[in-house]
Order: sequence, then C-alpha cells, then structure tokens
Amino acid sequence: MTDLFSLRPRPWWSSLRSNKINLSRISLSRISLSALLAFLILVPAAAAQGVGDFLFGNLRAEIADLRSQLARCGGPPACPERTLLQAKLNHLLKMGVMMGEMMGVGDPDVAGTPPRPPAIMPTDATDYMRMLAYLEPTRAERLDRGYIVSENRAKLAIIDHCRATNELTLIRALLTPAELSALMSQAGQAETNTKVNACIAEYDAKEISANRKAAIEYCLQANNWVTGGKGLPPFDACMDRHDMLQAMCKQELELGHEYSRRQSPGIRRAPQTCPGVRINQQQSLAILSGPAAGTMAELPAKFLAPPPDISVPLSAPPVAIPAGTVLATTLQFPGVDAVSIEQGAMPSARLDAPLAVSGQVILTAGTYIFLKARIIGPGTPPNTVQIGLTTISAMLADEKRMELKSDELMFTILRQPPSPFVRQPPALAGLGVAIQADTKLRFTLKP
Repeated sequence: MTDLFSLRPRPWWSSLRSNKINLSRISLSRISLSALLAFLILVPAAAAQGVGDFLFGNLRAEIADLRSQLARCGGPPACPERTLLQAKLNHLLKMGVMMGEMMGVGDPDVAGTPPRPPAIMPTDATDYMRMLAYLEPTRAERLDRGYIVSENRAKLAIIDHCRATNELTLIRALLTPAELSALMSQAGQAETNTKVNACIAEYDAKEISANRKAAIEYCLQANNWVTGGKGLPPFDACMDRHDMLQAMCKQELELGHEYSRRQSPGIRRAPQTCPGVRINQQQSLAILSGPAAGTMAELPAKFLAPPPDISVPLSAPPVAIPAGTVLATTLQFPGVDAVSIEQGAMPSARLDAPLAVSGQVILTAGTYIFLKARIIGPGTPPNTVQIGLTTISAMLADEKRMELKSDELMFTILRQPPSPFVRQPPALAGLGVAIQADTKLRFTLKP
C-alpha cells in the first residue's frame, strides 16, 4: 500500500480486534475513562454491542486477575503492593459499573452479574449494521493469515467491502461539500442503505471461503516461496489475480486512491496492493506435499472492475469567454515528465493575472488551472518524446470546476536521464527529462 488508503478499509473500531492490538495485555486502568465513555457514545448502538462485549471480556479477565493477586497477598510487609492492587481493582470496578450503565448491560464484574447471553443472529437480512455487530467477533480471524476462512468471516468481509465502496465512511474528508451534503441527507442515507444491501447480495460467502483455500493452494504450488526459492512477489501477484478477498481489498484501495487523486490531481496513479496472505509453515508444507492444484480460472469480471468515474462535473463559464483569449500561467511543482504522464498524473498551473470578460472577473490571479498531458510520440533526436499540454478546467470555490478548452502546447523532453559517461549529441543540448515547474505557459482558449 502506497498512500493513506494503503490499509484495508474497514470500520474504524475494527482495529480493537486486530491481533496487533491485544487488549487483553493492556492494563485497562491506563485507558482514559472519559475517552472510553465517549467511544461508547459515538459508536452506533448495534456495533457498540459487539465491541462492548469484547471490552467487557477483557475487563472481567483483569478484575479476576487482580482478585487472584489480592487473595495471594498477605499485606505489608510481606505484600507491600496490596494497597496499589486494591486501588487498581476499585478503579476497574467503578469503570465497569459506568460502562455497564452506558451499554445497558449491568455490571460486567464476573463476581457480580451473570454473563451476557450469546448473541442472536439478526433475522432481518437487510439490517447490515446489526449483522455487522453479530459477526464482529469473527474479525479476530485475520484475513492476511487465513488459509481456511469461515463463512461468517467471509460475510463480515463482504459487509466491510460494500460499506467501504458505498458508504465512503473512511474517505468522507475527500468528498466535495455537495457530495457530503447529499450523502448525509435522509434521502442520501436511504439510497446508500439500498446500495449496500444490493452490493452484499452480489457476493456468496461460501464461494469466497472456498475460493480463498483454492487460491492459496494453487498459487503456493505454482509459486513456491517457502522451499522453492521463488520469493514472495510471484505468489502475491498470483493471489491478486485469483483470490476474491484480495481483489475486493484492492478495489477498496483503488476507489480511495481515485478520490485522493481527484482532490490532489498532481498525485501520480500508483498501483494499489493489499497485505500479502501469509499462512503458517505447517499449512504451507502440507499444501506443498499434497496433490497438485492443477489450473485455476481468473476471477469474475466484477472482482477486477476499475473504480467508477468520480470526476467532478464541469460547469460552463458565467459569461462566454471569447475564443483567442490568452491565459498566462505558471506550471506548478513537480512539473511534467514522461513517467508522470504514463502514471496518469494531472499537472496544474496557476493564472499569472486575472481573467476578465467585459469588466467582469471570471478567474482571479492564482487560480489553479488543471491540464491534460499526453505523449504525442517519439521526438526526432534519440531518447526524446514529444509532450502535449492543454487546459481542462479551472478550480472554483467549493471545489467546483469550470471548463476551459485551449490549444495544445508542444514540448520535446528526454525520456530518460542521459548517461554521465556517454557524450550526448548536439541535438540533445539543453533538453531535460521534464518540463520544469515555474515554466511559463501561454494557452489560447478555444470556443
């Protein structure tokens, strides 16, 4: 993963269940009571129930451990820490009572109240938030370590995926004000709920569970990195092509990356990859010693589909801008080179002077102008390419954009940096590998 969307999108409270954060080993007395209560208030009730069960389990365990230590402690001078242990126990008991009141479950003290009855599977299949809370305990089954993925864990992964690609919870900071307002409206929430349920219905948890096992067996036998010395990259690439869970993860990251690039067009389009699947050695050796997996078909098209078009609609200028109007601009960092164009970066420039029509200022000085860059073809000198730049749009308030069409400016640059050990022909003198930032660009607008 290469940017802020490099982690698998999932509900933010899910990190509490990560094997990397073992709450059973963390002293709950170190957790800020006010922060914990705020957490319980903010988490949606359905999800908070599952998270609360998890927290209560660890709280009960620590209370029981402290009571055990006190039972073995005879007090000063034989047990000088008894006062500290008793104070810690009292603090946790108070925390437990307050948590129980917040969650409506009573005192989680193991000595005080009976354990909560087992969670009941929701009967309403369209209430995915209650289903999420019911399935939350299965998050302990780490997908990046899973050879055998349970059906319930696959169901949880499906809900996570559909929420990430439709609710856009983790990337709302990248939405425009208009998009966020529409998403948070009552109609928008109803539409999102419908989309998430439709998405969930497209996936089969049993199929995903079976696919994970088959993909690992096939990819490990074809790319033996355990004893065959092939290394991990071929195995990971194979899993990306054949494992449904990896493909779903990649789609989530790609969607987030596109929103990030839309907000900052200068970001180069980078390949998005999820954490590789790593099963234990015993499972790996068992697979390698078993019968050959044969061949495996590529994933269905929906698992490989690119992100949807999320470009911001372009608006027309408030008044017609006469054809032939010249835009004096300055190219912004990092400039333009062949590699950035191939990776899909969108360069930008800024207006050097206001653009006015009939005395009305359409664009102020400093307005960002987004450009389209393309490789026209190889240049006449060796190791050169011709680059074309045209204007696409101007950035307005509230992240809106106004369409701007211009002529194309052409440049010749080096495709690769010249070797310091080889004398360059005179035709390449003065050429660089990029159109440098701060280069002055004068575009002529078209009708």
